Amino acid sequence: MNLDVQSLQGEQAQTEEAQAVETQAEEAQSEIERQVYHRAKHSALKMLAAREHSALELRRKLAKRYEAGLVAELLDDLRSQNLQSDGRFAESYVRGRTAKGFGPMRIRQGLFERGIADELVDAHLTHCDEHWLELARLALRKRFKSEQSVDRDDWHRRARFLAGRGYPADIIYRVLGHS
Repeated sequence: MNLDVQSLQGEQAQTEEAQAVETQAEEAQSEIERQVYHRAKHSALKMLAAREHSALELRRKLAKRYEAGLVAELLDDLRSQNLQSDGRFAESYVRGRTAKGFGPMRIRQGLFERGIADELVDAHLTHCDEHWLELARLALRKRFKSEQSVDRDDWHRRARFLAGRGYPADIIYRVLGHS
């Protein structure tokens, strides 16, 4: 019986040691996961500090280095803390692209490619036709130094330029006149 008690005590000691080792391993794993999360968050904050990013852009960039579950959790946290906002990104993108002379169709496509919802796109592209007419005229002056086309080929060259910049046909005809 003495042997049975000793063997039971030995087994109990081994079980306690195994549980302690398992607990230490879980704590170490948890610490590693926290460190990875903080590195991912630091990367995301550096990107957001440089410029606004859409959630899709951040997801694509972070997915190259971190697993999908971590990225999804991080994006939810950033959104809940208002550190990432698709609305702010859309506003910034529209402002930057209009300053460069791009038209509404090209801007809409760029926002779509970056995962911005249609209602946000519509909310930020609500400028009147006069606004887009003026931007098209400015883009033409910058590129061609004048608005008036010299001949039919020049008119087509200017029309292709504006179409490439994302202006719809009705704006192009109104800016260039009918030829």
